[in-house]
Amino acid sequence: MRLWMGSALLILTLAFPEQQPPIDDVIRQTTSYVERYTRSLGLVVGEESYTQKATWVDKSATLPGGRRDAAGGAANLDHATDRVRRTVSDFRTTLVGTEWLGIRNAREVDGIAVDPAFRGRLAEPVDTGTADGIERIRRSLAFENSRFNIGDFGFVTNLPTFPLEVFRASHVGGYTITKAGTERLNDVLCWKLKVQERADSKLIEGFRHKLSGTYWVDPNSGRIFKADIGFETEIVRTVNYLMPSRIDELHDIPDMHMVVTFAEDKELEMLVPASMEDDYFGSSHGDSNVEGRAVYSNFRRLGSEPRILPNPSIAIGPSTDNGIKRTGDENYSIKVDVPVVSVEAWVSRGNQPVLNLKADDFEILENGVLQPITNFGPVSTPCDVLLLYDRSGSMLSQVGVMQEAGRRLIISMRADDRFGIASFGDTLRMLTHWTDNRRDVFSSLSRIPMGLHSSMVYRSLEHSIVSELIPVAGRRRAVVVLTDGGDFSFLAYAQLHKPFPAPNADPNFLQLLDVVNREHVPVYVVGINMDPTFLEPDDRRQIEQVVGKSGMPAYFTGVRQRMEQIAAVSGGRVVLTTHWEDIARIYQTIGETIGTAYSIGYTPGSASAGFREIVVKTKDPKLRVTQSRKGYTQR
Repeated sequence: MRLWMGSALLILTLAFPEQQPPIDDVIRQTTSYVERYTRSLGLVVGEESYTQKATWVDKSATLPGGRRDAAGGAANLDHATDRVRRTVSDFRTTLVGTEWLGIRNAREVDGIAVDPAFRGRLAEPVDTGTADGIERIRRSLAFENSRFNIGDFGFVTNLPTFPLEVFRASHVGGYTITKAGTERLNDVLCWKLKVQERADSKLIEGFRHKLSGTYWVDPNSGRIFKADIGFETEIVRTVNYLMPSRIDELHDIPDMHMVVTFAEDKELEMLVPASMEDDYFGSSHGDSNVEGRAVYSNFRRLGSEPRILPNPSIAIGPSTDNGIKRTGDENYSIKVDVPVVSVEAWVSRGNQPVLNLKADDFEILENGVLQPITNFGPVSTPCDVLLLYDRSGSMLSQVGVMQEAGRRLIISMRADDRFGIASFGDTLRMLTHWTDNRRDVFSSLSRIPMGLHSSMVYRSLEHSIVSELIPVAGRRRAVVVLTDGGDFSFLAYAQLHKPFPAPNADPNFLQLLDVVNREHVPVYVVGINMDPTFLEPDDRRQIEQVVGKSGMPAYFTGVRQRMEQIAAVSGGRVVLTTHWEDIARIYQTIGETIGTAYSIGYTPGSASAGFREIVVKTKDPKLRVTQSRKGYTQR
């Protein structure tokens, strides 16, 4: 009888297996979990160790000096380069509006400690009580999260919380979700949920793609243990206006593949990010890929929920805290306050520079009203200077001049100043890590690759200022760029919009100007041959194909105006010449100028829109002050 009862139970078990929840219930469970989970991540903070490797193959690169290959063939060779960047950051989520979004706060970039007082765009005043203010915060977070990314692409997906966005209540309805089997992870029998976006993605603005992938989900709790997702962009084919016979494939946003895993933290009693692999594939006049690998550790609980705080009435005073502000025992928040207005000043008595003044020796006025000085850098403050060289085809024959100019600038500066060397054509290439070792810098100057590239001045300057000039406590920053100013995006835009757009009607230029205005990095522009009279025949023909002979004067006027505005808004200077033999002397003078500058900043009160005049004085009327800019425009 006992045997019969056991057999009956076995038969019943086989006939009626464990009931599985309907897939719609699992989806709802997962959506609810994501909302709770992203909020829970706001109560903890962990460490992210992230390595990115970017690889390029330039199809038209030329080795310095026009060197030929071993067989004596043409000098234009496939020139492979790669770059590695390592960052250490705090990672958590923060409340923006009604959603909890991931935020990366970089502490270290390539072994260099980031200034803990630096907040970037999160230092800007925003009314978080409005829809517009919330959207601005979203954009600022995306910008700061991707600030130190490398490679040709603008990608904002590289956060371990990005895959979770698919299961937000506001997004999940746009996906077809099916069960694709089961797999055991972390001792949990997970459902593999296959997702496929039905229309162009709403997760990332500005380009067309459809996201798809697989999620490993606990069907009973909705917990996500792993996500494997990706997308392919729609290739945009466009005529290259400098070479109309060539069709380019523009991949500013690349194809992407990402795998994120989550693991149980026994002390916190919750899943936390464990690893992230993210790969980006595309091309921009050559092959270009970026691969990232991140691991997460040391998660610990905070005392309260971090969130974007509304701007107070406007507190005036020096910035001494970082973007994560501790407000109590393990209580953190993100402070949003007013950006500092910065100006460089040079002081002289007769013909001799005065180098030993303090903040109390200066006065600064905005529209005639005395302002409290909140930031001050004496002449002795060391500087990080990025030497940025145009490597487009028009500059091909002048590599030696570029090298000598860089050498003269470096020699003119102090021993504790640091330098980075970069070049740009279609895209930016860093040739050095930041160093004060003169021998290493001089060696890098001899390796500037040249090629028959079009010149992306605006994008390269923007990338340099944002991603390469790392903000470091107690150091100033500056860019010195040598270019003929002929930006490909301006030329293309001019082809489509005649007459030529004024600077304030050129969207690509306005984007750069916005970055220059926000980042407070002086840009020193050395412009060569920004005049049609001095063009090489090949360069003239290329530009005339787009603008015509009659349009040449207006085109070059536009080029010069844009360079002058960049220097003025940034607090730098512009020097224009038509003689290559002047370049080395100009660079030496710029080096001496940077080395004798005072950096002065103040936090303005509420002001109406329009131009705001800045006047810098010393309390000693016998001293002469020269300032880098006369004012700024309040928008």
